[in-house]
Amino acid sequence: MSLTPASLDVDPPARAWALIIAHADAPPRLNELAAKVGLSPTHLLRVFRKRFGVTPAEYAQSLRLQ
Repeated sequence: MSLTPASLDVDPPARAWALIIAHADAPPRLNELAAKVGLSPTHLLRVFRKRFGVTPAEYAQSLRLQ
């Protein structure tokens, strides 16, 4: 999987991933992430998990643990 700056412009899960990394100290909640990337919270949860194998919350928690 390759995330490039161009893919962040058109790929909502990739934009959510980048937002979580950018705010690793206090990641946005699912509702906030969904609004920022233009998806419903349920749809973002589904496509994020399909793309990355974890939920946004699980990914944010893994960053905090590192």
